[in-house]
Amino acid sequence: YRYCRNPMVLGALLIYLSIVIFLNSLTALGALMIFSLSGITYLKLSEEKRLEKDFGDEFLEYRRKVPMLFPGIRFNK
Repeated sequence: YRYCRNPMVLGALLIYLSIVIFLNSLTALGALMIFSLSGITYLKLSEEKRLEKDFGDEFLEYRRKVPMLFPGIRFNK
């Protein structure tokens, strides 16, 4: 949790990506993209709102320091 706020989700996405690569399928890649976008949207709109409500400023500081999924990659300021 030091490098990624959702390591289990990242692990699942990487496993699914490896399956897509193994299958060499554009259809599977499209399904993975849809699944990934819906999962990330759910995390942002539901879980992070609840964590912000439950932990307040402590979670906001943690969210500011640690990327949501990809260690070392920040998508927002």
